[in-house]
Amino acid sequence: LAEALRHEPRHFVALQSLSHLQAAAGDAEGAMRSMEAALALYPALPGGAEALRRLKAAAEGEAL
Repeated sequence: LAEALRHEPRHFVALQSLSHLQAAAGDAEGAMRSMEAALALYPALPGGAEALRRLKAAAEGEAL
């Protein structure tokens, strides 16, 4: 993912995947930032708005 984003920083699927990995690793804030970046590039990302809502809640201390 890092290599894909280095070559194409606007790769919203890579950002979404990074968000999933960060969430799985317990990095809710990082996951939230990655999902926000993905949604900024592609606001109609399927499931993106709901994922961002969950990540924001997790970043504020709720469980993922």
